[in-house]
Amino acid sequence: MTRLPTLVQAAKGICDFEGYEDGVLYYRLTWYSGGGVGEIPQATSSSLRFPVPCDDSGSGRFEPTMKGINMLRWIRKEIARQMEQDELILKARAEWDPGSAPA
Repeated sequence: MTRLPTLVQAAKGICDFEGYEDGVLYYRLTWYSGGGVGEIPQATSSSLRFPVPCDDSGSGRFEPTMKGINMLRWIRKEIARQMEQDELILKARAEWDPGSAPA
C-alpha cells in the first residue's frame, strides 16, 4: 500500500518541481513524520508525486519550490486517487481464493 500524508502533513510539506509532460506539471511533495523521544527528534521523510494540469492552473504562478499548503488542491486529488486504487487492490485480494489456484 502507498504511504499517504495527512492533510496537515501535506500542508506543512515542501513541493519541488520535477518536470513537465503533455500539458501537466509534476511536483513531488516531501513531508516529515514521527519524532523521537528525548533531545534528538527522529523524523522520517516520505514523498508523493502529483500532477498539476496546466489548463487547471489558470493564471497562477508556479515556482520550482512551493509550500504544500499552496498545492493542497492537487495533493488532495492525488491522495483520493491513490486511496481508491488501494481499495481496489484490497478488494481484488479479498476476492482471490488461494484454494482455487492450480497446483
